[in-house]
Amino acid sequence: MSEFRSIDHEILDIYAQAQKKGKKLTMPKVCSKLPYSKVEVSERIKALRDGGFLAGGRAFQVTSTGFDALKALEAPVELVESTPVETLPTIERRKASLSESLASEYMVDADQLWRVISRNVIRVKSTEPAPTPEEVMLVMSTCNTYNLNPFVNHIYAFRSKGKLVTPVGYDGWVHMANSNPRFQGVKYEYPNPDQMIERFDKQCFPWIKATCYIEGRFPVEIVVFLDEWSHTDNWRDHPNHRLRMKAYTSSIREALGISLPDDIDAELIQFNDMMAGDKAKRATRDTTETLLSQMGKIPGQLSGRLSGDPGPVPLKFCEPTVSVPDMPDLPDNPEHPINQDPPLTEEPPEEGENE
Repeated sequence: MSEFRSIDHEILDIYAQAQKKGKKLTMPKVCSKLPYSKVEVSERIKALRDGGFLAGGRAFQVTSTGFDALKALEAPVELVESTPVETLPTIERRKASLSESLASEYMVDADQLWRVISRNVIRVKSTEPAPTPEEVMLVMSTCNTYNLNPFVNHIYAFRSKGKLVTPVGYDGWVHMANSNPRFQGVKYEYPNPDQMIERFDKQCFPWIKATCYIEGRFPVEIVVFLDEWSHTDNWRDHPNHRLRMKAYTSSIREALGISLPDDIDAELIQFNDMMAGDKAKRATRDTTETLLSQMGKIPGQLSGRLSGDPGPVPLKFCEPTVSVPDMPDLPDNPEHPINQDPPLTEEPPEEGENE
């Protein structure tokens, strides 16, 4: 004998317990209590609401129909492979898209969510085309996977080398860490005052060590060094603060297994893109100057026009570069074959000429 509990039973049970205690539940809290994906839980909550088992706004309440379904759990059901198991009344599953699932969580329209992500979250340059549907879906998928809120700047996106990069802001990293029930905090270790170094006309920490504590595993220690990350101008004002932020996000990333870049990674990506663009421009300019300098050696009016000189350029005549051998003198002997006239040849008579 064993008890069968479907995801619908577990969702109703969680809401019933919260309803008895007078507490309000949100989608992230429900997802943290269940070993299912966020998309699946949101679909089932929506189906339970449409089926009359849940009622209310964001804080759903179990209806009388839902309580009747919970009472059925009191009698254990024997699981037999050849015998179908009777569970909750059949609820028609609705295939909600990713945008509809996120929109229902934040109580907005799916089209409004799409516009917010395409216009505000994805940052494109004025010379770049508008975000594609695939890029918007990539941001939505990241928000859904890591429980990020696009309305409070948890995440943003930009293009780099033709691909979309989705960094998570510092507030997003704090949200992901605190949303994990196993997260217990981060502890920092700083160098001694006599180990401080001077950077950007300030006394800076050469390194910061962050230790992330997760329940049920060994602490994760990460050391970040100032010289490895302080390549952009954003480090000039608050280098110690930014180094601490990098230590925090690096420890959270490794402890929780999050494969997303942070703000400092995004700055480094954009800095490298800018340097690559400047290098390409310099290479093009150097090549153009080399070609123009070579064209300036061409004689004539053409070289002046190509080199950008508006004034007239006098024509210059080049000496011949190929030597022509002298013709040999003709012999004075009149009997020499070269001085003889060619022999006359008689042409054959035409037909009918002799007639």
